[in-house]
Amino acid sequence: MLAALRVQDFAVIESVELTLEPGLNVLSGETGAGKSIVVGALQLALGGRARSDIVRPGCRQALVEAVFDISSDEALCDKLRDSGIQCEGELVVRRIITARGRSRAYLNGRLCALNELQQLAPRLADITSQHESVALTDPSQQLHYLDHYAVAGPLREAVALSVDHIAQLDHQLETLREQERQRAEREAFIRYQLDTINNVDPRPDEFASLRQERARLRHANQLSQVTRDTARKLQADQGVCDQLARAAADLMQAAALDDSLSDMAHACESCWTQVQELATSVADYARSAHADPQRLEEVNERLFLLEGLVRQHGPTLAHVLAKRDDLQRQLDALDQLATTLPALEKKRAKRLRTAIKQARQLSRQRRRAAERLANTAQSFLRQLGMPTARVKITVSPRSNGVVRYTQKASAAPTSEPALALAAAATTTAAPPTSSAKTVADTTSKAVYLARDGIDQVQFQIATNRGMEPRALRRIASGGELSRVLLAMKRSLSEGAASAPAARCGVQVFDEVDAGIGGATADKVGQAVAAIAPHRQVLCITHLAAIAAYADAHFVVDKREGKKATATLIKRVEGKTRVAELARMLTGKQTAKTSLRAAREMLAAAHAINTVAA
Repeated sequence: MLAALRVQDFAVIESVELTLEPGLNVLSGETGAGKSIVVGALQLALGGRARSDIVRPGCRQALVEAVFDISSDEALCDKLRDSGIQCEGELVVRRIITARGRSRAYLNGRLCALNELQQLAPRLADITSQHESVALTDPSQQLHYLDHYAVAGPLREAVALSVDHIAQLDHQLETLREQERQRAEREAFIRYQLDTINNVDPRPDEFASLRQERARLRHANQLSQVTRDTARKLQADQGVCDQLARAAADLMQAAALDDSLSDMAHACESCWTQVQELATSVADYARSAHADPQRLEEVNERLFLLEGLVRQHGPTLAHVLAKRDDLQRQLDALDQLATTLPALEKKRAKRLRTAIKQARQLSRQRRRAAERLANTAQSFLRQLGMPTARVKITVSPRSNGVVRYTQKASAAPTSEPALALAAAATTTAAPPTSSAKTVADTTSKAVYLARDGIDQVQFQIATNRGMEPRALRRIASGGELSRVLLAMKRSLSEGAASAPAARCGVQVFDEVDAGIGGATADKVGQAVAAIAPHRQVLCITHLAAIAAYADAHFVVDKREGKKATATLIKRVEGKTRVAELARMLTGKQTAKTSLRAAREMLAAAHAINTVAA
């Protein structure tokens, strides 16, 4: 439950601390005093959107701090501990918003991500507003209520995952089918590119050797002349080799007389050997170096082909070789389409069968829950001043979806449908593609599957005897919508199928008594009070008939200062509470008739609460 709420520099609130009690807590006050701001602060603490304009003018930041007693929710405590958050049955949620719009959130003093806070929010509070009573007419919201009542969350999530997987497979299949349609053209183009490279058959580092050979061929005469002259100088009589040989022999003779010359003699002999080998190599080169116009033309032509490949696939020959490998892989992949596409279609069909099986199970669960929820809500509506109201919750096949398939109309509910693998990754019905045609005969019907299953749900109500149930958006007034919403919330709070952990959080009703008055207001007050023994309730109301049932009553008051407006919240008890109820009844706190009516209302509410307890 929500033990305390502290708000500082938030909108018109300078500093407020609200300590709530178990049971029914009521906030009242004049219109515009800031009652809904308190709910806004709680929503912010639970991960709501932060805006810079919610910071009180002239302040650096706004602070909202909510203290929850979660000692009765062991699963939540364990989850927090597993996340590294110290928890001893109490959770302190702290949210700070700066004047620049930046936000920070803390759980028991540990900085946390906003999505982490938003995931915890449903376990901590359920906030119902006037807007939600209007949203109750939305079929998707009605489906949410039914799934919550049926505890269908895990199965619905499984269906959503299956549909997401099917959508991914559909995307892959569409890509492959497009490749199949373009296969011939694509394959011809790839093979042309590959043949162009293979016909040249480039080799790594071929450029360097060819360019070196081209330079040698271009200057063959000059190189031949230079190397012949050099060989002659080295090998001729009295040439370098002869002189080194005589020098080495002379030093050897001298070394016989002086041993210190031995190293020099050997070095000179080594030089003669090396020069002799050099002379032989130069002479060999001189004999091979001659002009070869035909070979030069062949080298130029080879370089021209290689440079063409580099311009097309470069900037280097290594890139050309990598391109050849990639083209070969693409060609192999196209060759494998013949086996890949059927295998993927088979995988998709298997996943579709799984999704359909899950969706049918979810549908059966919804249909069973729909009857229970309709009966429960109908009984609560009788208590809320709608004795002849009849509630009907219809669960019917949806008319569009992410996946479209067909099944035989005569098939039993548990039998496998005749599947059409024509799925469009859209939310509207689409005709099947040519590669997967829907069974087109009078014995088949189209079925649509979306992330939330194969059903669409509609809440219908007949408010008067003799009327046929019609959709809420067509028949219900504002007051009737408020009562239907309360009936649904009470059904979810007290229903046997409602998750026990959800009862640990606070149920917030933000002025959902719109359009209600007179005897109906008293019945609504009893209905809200009836939720309190099962779950803590915080109710913002203008009706004294509801406030009279409160276990703790708080008044929101707005004070006009010289520089700014401030909102204050105080708990009222005894005479001050009677005075507040009198104000809510007639607008006057001191009128004797109003005070007497307020006392009588409190006494009657106390008696009803005592009997209910």
